[in-house]
Amino acid sequence: MPNGYWKNKQNRIDAVKWLAEKEGRALSKNQFKGHGLIGLLEGTYKGSVTQALQEAGLIDGPLWLSGCRMPKNFWTDHENRKKAVDWLIKTVGGRRPFNSDYHKYGLAGLLCCYNSAIKIFEDLNFVPVQFITIETFGAAIKNIIGMADNEALELAKYILNFFEFDETAQDSIFDKGDRTTIRMLEDYGLVNGEHDEVDSPVGVHRKKDGTLDIGPLEGYRIHGWILNRKKILEAVTIPKSQTLEQSLDYFKLPEEVWQRKDINLT
Repeated sequence: MPNGYWKNKQNRIDAVKWLAEKEGRALSKNQFKGHGLIGLLEGTYKGSVTQALQEAGLIDGPLWLSGCRMPKNFWTDHENRKKAVDWLIKTVGGRRPFNSDYHKYGLAGLLCCYNSAIKIFEDLNFVPVQFITIETFGAAIKNIIGMADNEALELAKYILNFFEFDETAQDSIFDKGDRTTIRMLEDYGLVNGEHDEVDSPVGVHRKKDGTLDIGPLEGYRIHGWILNRKKILEAVTIPKSQTLEQSLDYFKLPEEVWQRKDINLT
């Protein structure tokens, strides 16, 4: 190629688009090499096929959704990590993403940098988009369950003490009575049960031969609870005219369902 040819952005874009039309967008370094474009790839894009596709406008949306390999050292950049997590938080509705969310939305590479979704939040100093306050949660409890104002606020205050800033709580911190209350709130849709898998540096596990061993635990499953942000915020604005009976599905059943019928057991 003429000296300085690849310094021209349009020349680079035309070359990458030509290659993508010929080979498809799932390009590899070997395809650049096979068509005499390895100099472009190595010299301009530092060997990153993703960067080449991005400059040519062949990647729609965030890089991690493209299915392409992320550029080298992409996740070492603090700003890239912060933008990705901010995008993921909005995608999952404002809550703290779980490990499974990172895998689902193409951010497994970012998760590997920390090995824990919670550590990502701690490192990047993230907080929820909007806090669920005692007043907000109390109003939701009042409107959904039908409690008096003071009772709803007391319950909201008590329950929120168990939840961290990311609006989640591990099931193991609840005693039997508290867990009963949490499950009641789950029945009304105000909290959701969640499962997550984490890697523990040490733990007791059973080997294939049946003996117990102490060592790292991979894919250790934990159960927790998360505030149902959407339901809570919606419940705060329930019109006063909407009674408790109107909000519960079984009050909408036809009258004949409740009529007693004689059953012949013989």
